[in-house]
Amino acid sequence: MARPDQTLSPMHSLLSHPRLAGSATLLLVSTLAACGGGGAAAPDTAPAAGVSSSIAATVTPASLMDLSGWKLNLPVDSAGSDSPQNGARTVLPQELVAGFTDDYFRADGQGRIVFTAPANGAVTTPGVGTDHTRSELREFDRQGDARGDWTGSGALSARCEVRQVATASATAVIGQLRSENHVFAQVVYRVATQDIAVDVYQSDTDGSRHALTALVSGVALGQPVAYTLSFAAGVLTASANGTQRSFTVDSSWNAAPLYFKVGAYHTAPNAGNPAGDATSVACSAIAVTH
Repeated sequence: MARPDQTLSPMHSLLSHPRLAGSATLLLVSTLAACGGGGAAAPDTAPAAGVSSSIAATVTPASLMDLSGWKLNLPVDSAGSDSPQNGARTVLPQELVAGFTDDYFRADGQGRIVFTAPANGAVTTPGVGTDHTRSELREFDRQGDARGDWTGSGALSARCEVRQVATASATAVIGQLRSENHVFAQVVYRVATQDIAVDVYQSDTDGSRHALTALVSGVALGQPVAYTLSFAAGVLTASANGTQRSFTVDSSWNAAPLYFKVGAYHTAPNAGNPAGDATSVACSAIAVTH
């Protein structure tokens, strides 16, 4: 794996921000917050000492991460409606780089990108595919491929902590590896067991067998998780907080164009949930290598 394609590095990115240069206190507290277990979302930490709220409010996701190789799937349609009958909005790289931010994709006062997927909302393919909302970045327009797909090898790494999971969902997905038609692997937070697991699908076919394998246990709300998800030479490897597992998978994955996703995704139906119910993920570090 050669170079890091996209890296969220709060220390580097915020130091280069013209209004935040010298705000060392803010930089030292940039901790990733990823998805949470059922219950109320933890409020954002107040801005660090010496950093005014007005300065913190000017920070956008693009100031924390190079978003030129990603697109964003949102839980609302192009008009901003969360109607479950409408198709979800996709934000392309040029708009992300220009500083796009909203309630579902924003920067907090501590150098984290916060993804929020309300339980009720728009989905990417209403009536056809998934009926779950998401706020997720997807590899896009990378390495000369307008779709962002790749073959060969790749790795996604991130630092996160659980904030909230929609009530009707048993899991929150915080990272994915997919082909165009199928899930390959997902990094998930499980509410009931408070752990991080990896769900691996054996082949790039409809109805493929898949299994969840626990990586790290005792992960309560607010506790940090550093995870990786990588694929090379027919082997899928996943780790969380230093515990690593590897899986030899079917050869169909070697030839399949793949891409990574990162953010907030859950299994709650996208209608009929309590008002304000959501899954929330905040990230202080995201890196992809190929």
